Amino acid sequence: MQTYCSIAALPEISKASFAFLTHSLPGGFGLIGLLLTIFCLIHALRTRQDFWWYLILLLMPPFGALLYLFMVIFKGAGESAQFVLPERGAGALNRRIKDLQDRLSETDTIALRSELGQCYLKLKNFEKAEMYFESCLQGNFRNDPFLLYSLAQACYGKGEDEKALETLKKTFREDYRDYLNERYFLQAKILGRQDRPQEALDIYSKIAHHFTSPEFFCRQGLLQDKLGDSEKAHAFYLMALRQASKLTPDELKEAQIWLALATRNLSGKEEKES
Repeated sequence: MQTYCSIAALPEISKASFAFLTHSLPGGFGLIGLLLTIFCLIHALRTRQDFWWYLILLLMPPFGALLYLFMVIFKGAGESAQFVLPERGAGALNRRIKDLQDRLSETDTIALRSELGQCYLKLKNFEKAEMYFESCLQGNFRNDPFLLYSLAQACYGKGEDEKALETLKKTFREDYRDYLNERYFLQAKILGRQDRPQEALDIYSKIAHHFTSPEFFCRQGLLQDKLGDSEKAHAFYLMALRQASKLTPDELKEAQIWLALATRNLSGKEEKES
């Protein structure tokens, strides 16, 4: 039987726990223990750990926090695939998936399912990513905005634009500000692909100060072309090309398709003008 927890389901940290942390331990260790416990609780909430971790953290301070550090944070850090680029780390991601699936067969948790979905998302296996994210949307996590955002990315990758857009809309809540600009970017991409150029451009203008990638400018250039404004499209393609000198080698490699598109479209416009 699976047990999950949300912020609303957590019990309040008792006065006795605070008293133990701040008075029973000598010197400044009580304060350190309190801060460590709070840090672990925040990490547990953000990574969607099982309910029994919250009990351990709340009822066994600061020993529960130390146990959490070694069993979850330190152990996970060495295995994390969060910052592995798909084109360089496919092998590492596949090994991580195998490890996660082995652990999932022993203990079925939302945290493991969510991480599996993220791994498949990085590998662009959108079908499996969608399957895992949808399996996470249950119980206290039925309306979890991060899981919904992840599901929307998988649906967009599969070409299920309507489902992606409806799922993404559920993440725009006053109590959730994480990845806000990224969510707007995804919404604009979906609208652009649905042949709703003006709506997409309105969103792009809202997040214009947060993105400077060639992709960001090229997508707007394509939309302006669709609306028949070749002058604005030309300006966006030029901005895309100007970003090339500011990119790292890895970023430059990823941006090649967009830089080539900008160059091709600008060349075509110059030929027409001449």
